[in-house]
Order: sequence, then structure tokens, then C-alpha cells
Amino acid sequence: MNRIVRSGLALGFGLGFTLAAIAVADRGDPASVPPGTFLGGVDFGTYCREEYGTAAAARLNPSQGAFGWRCWTTTNDIIAYRDIDMHDVCARKYGEPVFEQSDDVNDPNSWRCRRGPRPD
Repeated sequence: MNRIVRSGLALGFGLGFTLAAIAVADRGDPASVPPGTFLGGVDFGTYCREEYGTAAAARLNPSQGAFGWRCWTTTNDIIAYRDIDMHDVCARKYGEPVFEQSDDVNDPNSWRCRRGPRPD
């Protein structure tokens, strides 16, 4: 029985360390990722909910292209649109240092996060 318990514990620890390593690698250790490296896209919906509560949502004004994203919230049946801090969206998802970049100002889905600092 002891051998089974020890084997189970070893397997559990091994799996735990593997998952932790994947989480760190997925986030991108700033020391090992060169500046400007593409980290991934953005999730405005998650940002809005974290910033303004679970009822908040990301909404787009298409006429403003990449800069048309806002958080839509309601308080006492009053609708409010709040600006989205694009840098904060990337920092929350990938950790500092990061910078945000729109590959096409006319395309609202062109936002990308890159490892910082921002090049001059």
C-alpha cells in the first residue's frame, strides 16, 4: 500500500510541476522573451468584467476602427461606456513588461500584445 501511495504522490507532484511550468511558459517569462515578441491577442470582454463587474461587456463602435472598443456597464438602469486601457489589457493577460499594438487602425480585431519595452 505504501508503494502505491508514494507512486500516486510522485505522479501528482510531477503533474503539478509540469502544469506550473506550462503556465509560466505560456505567460512568457520577461527575462527570456526578447522585446517585441508577439505574445498573443487581447480579450476585451474579460478585461471589462474584471474592471467593471460581471455584468460589463465589451462593445465596439465600428466607425472608430481599432479604437472603437469600450466597456459597456449599467448601474441603476443607466448605461455607461468606459474607455479600455489597451496597455492594461495586455499587462493583465501577459504580465509586464508589455506593450499593445494595433496592426491596422481600421481593423478592430487587429490588437496584439508584445513583450516590452516598446521600441522607440
